[in-house]
Amino acid sequence: MFFVALAASTDQLTVPSRPGFYGAVLWLVLLATGGGWGLYLVNLKLSGATRISSLLYLVPPTTMVFAFLLFHETIGPLAVIGMLVCAIAVLLIRLDERAGPVLATLRGWRNPGGWTRTNRWPGARG
Repeated sequence: MFFVALAASTDQLTVPSRPGFYGAVLWLVLLATGGGWGLYLVNLKLSGATRISSLLYLVPPTTMVFAFLLFHETIGPLAVIGMLVCAIAVLLIRLDERAGPVLATLRGWRNPGGWTRTNRWPGARG
């Protein structure tokens, strides 16, 4: 808010006219935010809260690896230990699941009654 007020007070509060700005905004809004949340919610529906939330612990190590690959950042020994702690935490959470393997599919999500080989889709002939 400070920078918005500063730009407004100096008559420099404008929207950039370059096409790259609008491409970046569309990328952030549609793909990064909308796509990320959309995939998260679909996976949440298919796999459950514990399983999907445990994967959020992998965000910092993944970001670190991408920074290493794309920007040539260095990964120190303490960072490697942190990545191992995150990986072990996710493994412990996943091993503690008592429900067994998740068999949900998008087809079952759309059709709560499900489909098996012994029954047919509603309205199917033959």
